[in-house]
Amino acid sequence: MNVDGWIVLAQIVNFLLLVWLLKRFLYEPVRKVIAEREARLLEERKSAAAREAAARAEEEKYRQLAAGLEAERRRILDEAVAEAERERQRLLEEATQRVAAAREEMFERLRSERAELAAEIRRGIVREASLAAGRILREVSGESIDEAVIDRAARELARVPPPGLGEEAL
Repeated sequence: MNVDGWIVLAQIVNFLLLVWLLKRFLYEPVRKVIAEREARLLEERKSAAAREAAARAEEEKYRQLAAGLEAERRRILDEAVAEAERERQRLLEEATQRVAAAREEMFERLRSERAELAAEIRRGIVREASLAAGRILREVSGESIDEAVIDRAARELARVPPPGLGEEAL
């Protein structure tokens, strides 16, 4: 095979021309598109990182807000529980005072009724004793002696408390 210098030179020129054309019309535009795409992806990554940081900051802000609201809710609940306990204590004390007053009133009424009953029993005993003494004295003697005996018996009986109605009965 014959190698012609002109053909080799023409092949080299063609090859260099082809390389130059490929570089100018194919390689440079592709490299430019790739560089633009890389720049756009880099920008999108930066933007995504910034959005993620903003989202994390917002999330932390909402966590702190939720924690603050929870603390406020607990504080209000604790205050309500304390207020309810104070009100319960106040009502309990008030009820205790009412019960004590009612008890004292009941004891006072019982004392009064006991005194009235004792007086009534004394009067009944004196009456019955005087009637009995009067009958006995009338049978034995005259009218003037029975009045003196009745008066004396009434005085004696007034000093004696009725049986079972002493202070210990309450």
